[in-house]
Amino acid sequence: MIRFSIACLLLLLPASAEVATAVDPSDELPVGKTVIWSPLFQATWDSMNAEMGGKPLKVEPPNQLMTRLDAFEWDADRVMPEGSWKVWSGEAKKVFLDTVNKEAAAMTGEAIGPFKLMEEIPGGLACFGLLNREVKFQTPFFKSRKVPMNFGAKKAEVSYFGVNGDLSGNYGESVKVLAFRPVDGSHALEVSCKGGDDKVVFYRPPAAQSFATAWMWLRKWKKDFLRNSELPGTWADSLLHEGDEVRVPYVSLDVTTEFSARLQGGRYYGGAGDP
Repeated sequence: MIRFSIACLLLLLPASAEVATAVDPSDELPVGKTVIWSPLFQATWDSMNAEMGGKPLKVEPPNQLMTRLDAFEWDADRVMPEGSWKVWSGEAKKVFLDTVNKEAAAMTGEAIGPFKLMEEIPGGLACFGLLNREVKFQTPFFKSRKVPMNFGAKKAEVSYFGVNGDLSGNYGESVKVLAFRPVDGSHALEVSCKGGDDKVVFYRPPAAQSFATAWMWLRKWKKDFLRNSELPGTWADSLLHEGDEVRVPYVSLDVTTEFSARLQGGRYYGGAGDP
């Protein structure tokens, strides 16, 4: 469950109100939908494997998505925000659920935890994940309260935040223009946050692409980023200046997605009992 997801990457495509969820960053993204992916699912999956003693010896019948999830390699402690996330794996019993909810409530500051157990399963495994993070920009943006912006294929009027005019130059140290490609309508902005090393990236790709492809380009642009001091004020400059304009629509996502149909198959870990 994501209480508040740190927005490390937002794919701002012309989209309808429909929201799709990617299980793995290599998932092909559907055209015409807003798509979210959180590494929390992967962290919870890894916790499940760790509870079972490691990756399974085999999956029967073979499942391509399970294979990708099992093969994913990363350092979750390095990637995920310190102190703002946790995963739990244990026996599917109420006593375990009570422990999880108590610890989750301590993280969120709420009276009770958010999780439920569909049913107690003797010998079964229950896994939960929580990401609770609020980010604040290093230099706050302005909220447009009266004038909306047109967003999406249907040009819906939505509220937005951003900056323009004389004040844009004040964001030169907190906003990096990683990419600006007016030919294909693509751009990427990296915004620094208060405290720690949190960054928010707003990326509008030229066409629908997987998160893995998006990160490939973003890593390249971040590596190649150069403050073009010799080209101040031109389209190739990577800093914001007086007269530049940034507008970001407010997006509220409330998503519940069922993945069981894509995760069918017996997982054999080599221990006693059923998979």
